[in-house]
Amino acid sequence: LVIGALAALAMGLTGAPLAGADPGYTAADMDFIAGVTALGYYDEDQDRLIKTGHVVCELLDQGANNATVQAEVLIHHQNGREQPGDGGYWPDLFTQVAAISYCPWQPAADWNI
Repeated sequence: LVIGALAALAMGLTGAPLAGADPGYTAADMDFIAGVTALGYYDEDQDRLIKTGHVVCELLDQGANNATVQAEVLIHHQNGREQPGDGGYWPDLFTQVAAISYCPWQPAADWNI
């Protein structure tokens, strides 16, 4: 349900800055921050989260495998929530939110996690 809601939000993005938001942030940036924050990724430096989201899409566009993309997320951010079954973090969900927000043409945007 959450993933579906994020996908619906992503479809309506215009890329224009939001009123009252930092003028450097687009609607996609704000939706991305909201999405990863809901997953438990907290970072006082929102620019750092956004940068990692863009790096995720760059890696996906270059054909990087899932393990490489997950490693990039885990190098920069850990959320402390355990992934069911393996006690890891949720880099797959971070990757999906990044894809929905920044590279919806990537298959990761449609994952059913």
